[in-house]
Amino acid sequence: MDIDREKCIKQAEVYFRDASGIYGTGQELGELKEMADKVVSLCEDRFRPGISVSYYDDFRLHGRQLSVGDCVFTCPAFELIDPGTVTGVYTYVLTAGDFTFPELDMTEQVLADIWGTSLTETVKDEMTRQLGSVSDNFGPGLYGMDITTIFQMPKLADFAAAGVTLGESGVMDPVKSYSGLLFGVTDRYTPVAASCQDCSGNVMSCRLCRKRR
Repeated sequence: MDIDREKCIKQAEVYFRDASGIYGTGQELGELKEMADKVVSLCEDRFRPGISVSYYDDFRLHGRQLSVGDCVFTCPAFELIDPGTVTGVYTYVLTAGDFTFPELDMTEQVLADIWGTSLTETVKDEMTRQLGSVSDNFGPGLYGMDITTIFQMPKLADFAAAGVTLGESGVMDPVKSYSGLLFGVTDRYTPVAASCQDCSGNVMSCRLCRKRR
């Protein structure tokens, strides 16, 4: 999958402005903006997008469980998906590169972290766009899926091909990396509520959640 580097950078600028909140008025903000411009320039030189996507049409989605390959994923939000709208499973790993700068002061490091996250989001956006008709983005730590699920992802996505390694603690290197899965879907697929993405998990059922009443 080819990633348009310049397109990603342009979109990341929008995300960065929204997240940093420093593009207002005033002398103090002006100084921060100058600092941000310096950090952005450093990060652009470090922008090395890498991505690996695998597709599986042999899967089973039932209730809150998904079986694909030799792996089983449990996610409360899967209950909200009509299996009849799912045509396949995409698993992926991606990164925007390494944006650690030990030589920067604390404020600059925070800005570099925001910019790195912004670039990583744009890589994910571009991947989703190229895949076409896909579901919400599911993965470890999202929609109530256990964070330890990350250890199953290298069985389904080629981390080495994307230039990403997974440590024993479950942290990916580079840190600005994502790994997860999307369903290939028909036009009858209904997206899961955006407010559910940061859910820590419902021990009962998504169908009993107050947000869905």
